Formats: sequence, structure tokens, C-alpha cells
Amino acid sequence: MKRFFFLALSVFLGSIAFVGTDGCSFVLWPAIEVEISVSDLEAIQKGDKVYMSGQVIGEVTTAQSKVPRQGTIKAKIYSDHKKQINESAVFTIAADKMDNDRKCLLVKNCMENRPIIKSGHQFQGYRGYRFETACLEKRAAAVWTEHYKKMVKDILESASRLSEETIDNLKAFGQEHHDEFIKWMDGVIKEMEDMAPEVRRQLDNLMKELKDPKNTTPDTNVNGFDSNQINT
Repeated sequence: MKRFFFLALSVFLGSIAFVGTDGCSFVLWPAIEVEISVSDLEAIQKGDKVYMSGQVIGEVTTAQSKVPRQGTIKAKIYSDHKKQINESAVFTIAADKMDNDRKCLLVKNCMENRPIIKSGHQFQGYRGYRFETACLEKRAAAVWTEHYKKMVKDILESASRLSEETIDNLKAFGQEHHDEFIKWMDGVIKEMEDMAPEVRRQLDNLMKELKDPKNTTPDTNVNGFDSNQINT
């Protein structure tokens, strides 16, 4: 009987993984590892923290670049936080506000109630304001709420020019919530005096297409480029 007890105890203790975060804790299951592809490692390195909603949930284990403008970051998500990240999550590299000499990874879920990730899950990393627009694409079918309005406005204020991806995302919102989107966007364009001229021009083209798609010719897209000019 004692032999069986000690055997069972050994199996139990063997399944416990020690994980260090800001303190020390014992958990029954090990951490999981995720992989993030980025265009620039931005000096991130092993040991840098992973933050979600201001909380440390993991750390970088490796950061390497095999070819120019392409890097791979592997990060360990601590066991007691691994269920917080789902398949809609997006990552970005940022300055660590808790340690000015280090970088960190920021992660957020774009949508709730999506499948929880498993070890080895691969993500695409985003830079700057594209970290915000990444969620616009994932939420294109979501309700046009005040949260999304603020997020779009922040992007318009900070950008010198909108990427094609951002234009496509805005267009998707406009088609999904047509009347409300047009009314709101008309107000934003009039209100934002400091909007970059290029952004204003792109939005004017987008609004013309949404308001009267019949007047949009195949030779001109919402970014304002004439396809005939591009090939000359």
C-alpha cells in the first residue's frame, strides 16, 4: 500500500511544472509556446515580457531573423494565462513601459468566443497603427459601436496615408453599416481639421464610392490612383 502511495505521489509531482512570472507558482500543466512572424524584430530579445491588458502573461524565448525584413519570435505563455488568448489574437512589438531599456510584446483578442490557441500556434505580427487596423478586418461584420468609431478616428488622426488594407476594412464597415457609417464619416471629415491631406483625399474617394458606386469606374480605386497612370 505504501509503495502504491509513493508511486502515485511521484507521478503527481512529476506532472507539476514550475513557472516563474513576477512571483513563483506551481501549476499542473506547462506553459504553451506561440510563434509570431514580423517584418522587423525591433531589438526585441529573449526574456522580454508579453503583456495583455497591462498584465504580464508570458515572455519571449527566442527572436531571430533569417532573411532581411522577416523575423520570427517565439514566446512562452504562462500556464495560468494560456486560455486568455484565442485564435483572433493579434501581436505587436512595443516599448516596455515597466522597463525603458527593454521591448515587449502586446497581445489582444479581436473577438470573443473564438477557439483557444494550442501550443505551436502561429500569428502574424503588426506594426504601429496596423495593430489597430488588424482588428478592424476581423471585426468587419461586428456591430458599428462607439468603441470601433473611436478606434477608427484614432487611426485617421495618426496616419499620414491609409494603407490599402485599412481602406478595404473601412469599406467593409461602410457596406455593412451603410447609412450610419456614411453619416458618421461625413461628420469626422468635417470635424478633423488636422487630418493629413492624403488621408482626407483617400476618404473622399471612399465616400464617393460608398454613396454612389455607379460613378466609380474600373480605372480608379478608392486610394485615388489611376490604373492607367501606374503603368505609364
